[in-house]
Amino acid sequence: MYKHLKYTISIITVALLLTSVACSKHETKIEAEDYSDKEKVKVEVTTPQLNEYTEPFSISGTIKAHNKTVLASKLMGQIIDILVEEGSKVKGGELLLKIDDRETKINLASLEAEAYKLHAAQEELNTLLEELQSRIKMLFHDQEKFLSQQELAQATYDRYSKLYDREVITQQEFDEIKTKLDEANSVVAKSQAEYSVLMSQKKQLDAKSKQIVAEMEQNKAAMAGAMVSDSYTEITSPLNGYVIRKHVNVGDMAKPGQSLLELEDPDNMYLEVFVDESNAFMFKPGSEVKVLIDAFGNTAIPGKIRELVPSASPESHTFKVKIDIPSHKLIHSGLYARVVLPVGGKNIFIPHMAIVKRGQIVGVYVVNRQNVARFRIIKTGQDIQGYIEVLSGLTENDKVIINKLDKISDGTKVVVLGEK
Repeated sequence: MYKHLKYTISIITVALLLTSVACSKHETKIEAEDYSDKEKVKVEVTTPQLNEYTEPFSISGTIKAHNKTVLASKLMGQIIDILVEEGSKVKGGELLLKIDDRETKINLASLEAEAYKLHAAQEELNTLLEELQSRIKMLFHDQEKFLSQQELAQATYDRYSKLYDREVITQQEFDEIKTKLDEANSVVAKSQAEYSVLMSQKKQLDAKSKQIVAEMEQNKAAMAGAMVSDSYTEITSPLNGYVIRKHVNVGDMAKPGQSLLELEDPDNMYLEVFVDESNAFMFKPGSEVKVLIDAFGNTAIPGKIRELVPSASPESHTFKVKIDIPSHKLIHSGLYARVVLPVGGKNIFIPHMAIVKRGQIVGVYVVNRQNVARFRIIKTGQDIQGYIEVLSGLTENDKVIINKLDKISDGTKVVVLGEK
C-alpha cells in the first residue's frame, strides 16, 4: 500500500514536472515571437492605379493649293482688255487678258519684209552662180582644146626649129610655125586669165551667198522671237480653276516680270503645318489624320499625310508637313486649319495619404522584397479626388505604404497586413 502510494505520487510528480517544462517552453516561444514583432511596424500597402489615356495633339497651319500659278507679263505694253474678275472660274487655254500688240505686229511685219528681200537676193544670187558655173564649165572644156592645140604647136615648132637649124626650111616657113605657137600660147594664157577671173567671181558670190544665208537665219530667229512676243500679248489660263487675285487694270502699263493675275485649282488643296523636331515622328506619310477648319466649326474632315520634308528649318528647327484634304466648295487657300492626332499614354495614381513631404522633397515609402521600407522620391502631377498623379519615381508594381507613416523611416522593417 505504501509502495503503491509512493509510486502514484512519483507519477504525479513527473507529470507535474513535464507540464511545468511544457509550459515553460510555450512561454519562451511566445516571448520570442513578441520580441520579433516589436522590431517591425505593421503596415498596410497599396499598388498604384494604372490609367491608360488618349488625348488629342493639335497643331495649326494654312491651307494651300497644289496647283497655283502667278501669271506675269513678259513684255512691256499697255493692257487693253481684262476678260475676268477676281473669283471668275476659268478653263485651261481660256483668254484672260490682252496687251497692246501693235508694236510687236510692226516688228513682225518689218522682219517679214526683210525676209522677203533676203529671199529675193538669194534667188538672184543663185541665178548668177548658175550662169557663172556654166561659163566656168564651158571655159574648162575649151581649155582642154586650147592646151591640146598649144601642145601640138609646141611640138611642131620644136621639129621645124631643127629643120631650120639645118637650113632645110626657109625663114618664112619657120616664122609661120613660130607665129602659130605664139597664137596657141596666147589663147591658153587668155583662157587661164579668164578662168581665174571667173573663179574669183565665184568665190565672191559664194561668200555673198553665205552672208545671205546667215542673214536669213538671223531673220528667221528674229521672226520666231517676234512671234513669241506677239503671243505674249494674249494671256491665257494654264489650268482649270479660279482667279484669286488681280493685280492690274485696263490702261495700266505692263512691265516684264510684273504680276498680272493669280490662279489656283480648288480641287487640289493641302494643309501645310510646321512641327518641331520632338513631334515630327508622329507625322508619317500615308497616315490618316483629322483636320479641323475654323470656317467649318467643329466638323472634322479626313486628311492624309502626303509629305514630311526631311530637312528641318535651321532657324526654327521645325519640319514642314503637307497633308492632302478633300475638295470642297468652301475650302480655299489661305484658310486657317488644325490637324489633330490622337496621342496615347499611361499614368499612375496613389492615394493622397501615401505622400510624405520632407521640405521641398515629395516621396513615398515603398516595401521591397525583404519587407523593408525604402523612401522613394517622386514627381507628382494633378490631384484628382484624393488621388495624386505620379509622373515619375514609381511603377505600377510597387507596394506603397499608406498608414503609420510617422513611425517609419528609410530602412524600417515592416509587416504587411494587407493590400488596398
